[in-house]
Amino acid sequence: MGHRLDRPLSGQESKALEVPALTRLEDFETWAKHKHRASTGLFAPGDDLYERLLRLQPLQRKDSDAHPLRVLTAHTNYAKHREPSLSVTRVAQVTRDSDLTRKPMDSLEIMKVGKVLASVPLGTRELFSIWPEVAVQRPHTGQWLTLMKDVGEIVDWVRTIALPILIMGRTDLPRIPPQLNIDVAYDSTDAAWRAAGEIPAAKVMQNAIGAAGLRVSMLDMLVLTYGEGSRDAFRRWFVAMDDATVMARVWPVLDAATRQNHGRYALAIAEWAEEAGVDTSDVG
Repeated sequence: MGHRLDRPLSGQESKALEVPALTRLEDFETWAKHKHRASTGLFAPGDDLYERLLRLQPLQRKDSDAHPLRVLTAHTNYAKHREPSLSVTRVAQVTRDSDLTRKPMDSLEIMKVGKVLASVPLGTRELFSIWPEVAVQRPHTGQWLTLMKDVGEIVDWVRTIALPILIMGRTDLPRIPPQLNIDVAYDSTDAAWRAAGEIPAAKVMQNAIGAAGLRVSMLDMLVLTYGEGSRDAFRRWFVAMDDATVMARVWPVLDAATRQNHGRYALAIAEWAEEAGVDTSDVG
């Protein structure tokens, strides 16, 4: 702001600077006309900052309550003036391990008290995975949403939309990387940018949860094929693989198996056995 004005901001002007989150155009116009903003001469209709902030307002969406800026403002105001946002952990999905890919990983079937989680015929052995969901309540609507997904959408919007528009007035720019190790010192901004990762935190967590389940499920399936003696070798092989790699390599193969694509499954596990150093000479 100071470089645009070519003078220091007054104390009152500094306090009046903010990013509003408004659902009506007339409210935004009133906000811009506030005397301590108007005094800067930067917030009149047609001015650069006015137009950039207007583009980011929830009023630009039909469902303004779902706009990331509206959600972010609701959570921060609730935390500042009332109490922390409400959250709860609940069972969101129960799946048969033999049918793991029939439902999307993020599909929700919220279990209520008294509901049967799963059932199998008497005498049948079946493995199930129980997927928990940490949900957060949006203060302004009362909706319960998956915390990781709700926060992830806000972060992506800030990184890909809000900051580029506020700083440069456009979004057709190199995307700001979502992942940076702040425990490490960097020689320059360019060095930090080059070292940054491309996987958002929400995806990192999704991979961690999914890979933990896949390692267990797939290990049991591999042992059924190659025998109990292969368990340690396959376990070491899985442990050496990061979560994103497990999701990328194992999930499609497990999907192929549940869809009766036995050829693809057989080729993949044979390759894995070779990589893991499993003796396959006794496998028929």
